[in-house]
Amino acid sequence: MQQGTQWLSIANPSPVQSDRDHSRVVLACESSISVPVSRTELIAILIITLVGIAARFAFLNELAIEHFDEGVYASNLWFPDEGYQYPDRFLYAPPLVPSLIEWSMIIFNQARWAPFLPALILGSLTVPLAWWAIRRWANGTSGIAAAALIALSDFHIAMSRSALTDVPMVFFLLLAVWLIIEALSGRDLRLAAVAGFATGLAWSTKYNGWLPIAIAISGSVAAWLIWPRGTKDANPDDSNLGAASTLACVVVVTLMAALTWLPVWWELQPVGGYARVADNHSNYVTGFAEWWPNAVRHEGMQRHFAGWPTLLSGWLAVVSAAFVLRVERSTWNESLPRDDDSKGGSSDVVKHGVKRSTWNDGRDTSQPLNKVSSQPTEPAVKRSTWNEFHFVMTVVIAAALAGAVVLSPVVALGVWSLTELVASALTLRQNRKQRLQDSSDKMSDSKRSRKLNKKAAAAEQALRANEAAHRSWFGVWLHLAWLCGLVFATPLYRPYPRLVLPLLCVGCVGTGLAIVRLLRGRLVTGSSPKQTLSSSDDGSPDGTATPTETTRLNAATSTDPIDEPAAIAAERQPPSAKPSMLRFIWLTLVVGLCVWRAIGHAAPAWQNRSALANVADQAVTAAAENCKGEPGLNANLDFVIYVYGEPGLFFHIPSDRVATTPIMDLSFARPGSSHSRGPTFVLAGPHAWRNPQFGEQYRELPDDALIEVAEFPYRVSDFVLLDDHAPRQLSKHRQDVVKLYRVQFR
Repeated sequence: MQQGTQWLSIANPSPVQSDRDHSRVVLACESSISVPVSRTELIAILIITLVGIAARFAFLNELAIEHFDEGVYASNLWFPDEGYQYPDRFLYAPPLVPSLIEWSMIIFNQARWAPFLPALILGSLTVPLAWWAIRRWANGTSGIAAAALIALSDFHIAMSRSALTDVPMVFFLLLAVWLIIEALSGRDLRLAAVAGFATGLAWSTKYNGWLPIAIAISGSVAAWLIWPRGTKDANPDDSNLGAASTLACVVVVTLMAALTWLPVWWELQPVGGYARVADNHSNYVTGFAEWWPNAVRHEGMQRHFAGWPTLLSGWLAVVSAAFVLRVERSTWNESLPRDDDSKGGSSDVVKHGVKRSTWNDGRDTSQPLNKVSSQPTEPAVKRSTWNEFHFVMTVVIAAALAGAVVLSPVVALGVWSLTELVASALTLRQNRKQRLQDSSDKMSDSKRSRKLNKKAAAAEQALRANEAAHRSWFGVWLHLAWLCGLVFATPLYRPYPRLVLPLLCVGCVGTGLAIVRLLRGRLVTGSSPKQTLSSSDDGSPDGTATPTETTRLNAATSTDPIDEPAAIAAERQPPSAKPSMLRFIWLTLVVGLCVWRAIGHAAPAWQNRSALANVADQAVTAAAENCKGEPGLNANLDFVIYVYGEPGLFFHIPSDRVATTPIMDLSFARPGSSHSRGPTFVLAGPHAWRNPQFGEQYRELPDDALIEVAEFPYRVSDFVLLDDHAPRQLSKHRQDVVKLYRVQFR
């Protein structure tokens, strides 16, 4: 490992210091981007991604358009005379997702599951995107944990199995924030333009898609203000955050996002501009008076959406992260044989140029080199540490705590994320100060040292180190801005469940970091008072990373239970029976409570949502039977069905020999109306019953203007009910009806 990339270390060696000097305890540091994706990490993320895809594409036959907004977005094709747009569609969302749904239906011949395809695909892609984005500014193991949390999150699965705009927006939001971090850390205006384009896509997906701009501004301001600055002597590699470059990147992001969103703005001009959209949205802002009730309701809805997949997401996050951390100590991930003399290898590891795995080997290959012979020192005990007690207990306890996300996803993910991000920010700041102090001491030693540090090689190493430092720093602060901003703002709006999805995403990111911190430390076993933020092989929130070779060289002095050699582990006394019993009791209670809670809610993400589609089929059959033998509207149409206030129901009315259109007015049924006298029906459902206008219009009609033809029982899904009712009220409203009326013209 190149020592020039060591920017956050407890004892930071000089860039010209020999690599063989390991006399001090050092947290070896290297940007995670310089550590290639290992075989273990790649296999882990592929498995997690496949699990996420399977969870989202399962039981597609039980999916159908049901939600009000889904019907709006998915019905564009039924309005060719209005530019292929549902009436007033612009009030609900920008055109990107409705257009994607439209093309999905065209390509797949209007299959029932076609409208869900954009969210299914982008929801599945969010899993590997989360891993990669976190790997770039933090570390790959945390990315694995966060991806696992998203892959099996009941709520994210449920939203991915909808035709709403929220999952695509969150995908573009995560993409934009990652690209902004890259642009700010590398002072790259081209990347800032790409980040602005991603922000524009988010903005064209949902009207709050400008969130990356707010996150970039607030996060970068906080990062710039709190970043420790050194003097010229203490900061020879110019590692301070540049105010001008940061401002330039944010401006480019904003301008590019606005340019990308410009077609949406232009489309709004003929219908009143964005002011009309803002006026409509203002009806849903509840303000500070309702902040706490809305927050409580959001928490309850998230608990309702937490079933056994959510429980498994916590366990999968811990187990997969622990597996990656443990296996990457071995040589299984190394494709080339190691040079014995320079890397400390031994003949029993490399035979005939082929490297074999040592993870289950009794011999400990992580011992420090003997400075004289350059051979590994003989361990006191030759045994594997794979099943070492403290590591196993750490994994078990971490899994129990991570599984507790099923008890309250918003609270658990929020607390874990906020705690971890704040702790990471504090550690980054402290390590930065330590580096500045070490640099100042070394620079004052001699003029010769100053000249050596200005060599081209050292300057290039310092540049890479600074970029890694800035990437981690901006990553922490932008995600803190994301988390804190949404915790404050989300309850100010009417508590629709889908509004929590961006907050859930950043919660999974922070919790992934926290899980890896727990696995690397002694926060629960109590076997060592010394804690480290990170000592992994692929990077960390503090910018540290230990490549495989350096990990083995430093393992003897490590206090990490994952990286400690067998000799040190063997010297430990086993824990007393009393603490072990206490651990067993509380672990059993926590796991039992989580399992009970998960089983009680089964898997809400896969709830059957085809009831409304079945009702539409029944209504068309009943209408055809009612007017059987009567002359149709014309040679091509037998009858017309007006759907009152139910876009989801309207979407399922077949167009073959049936004319249909959504309405919000019954005036056509009044006496003397000029409406065609052919067979005409009105179909009304739950939204009509809750709409006072429907009752008023109905009472204004003559008693025999609307004759009830049939009533169809409709079991409303939780996905729809939670928009208007708290979880504890669902049983009272689950059963509803849809009524078919025949219009009697006079």
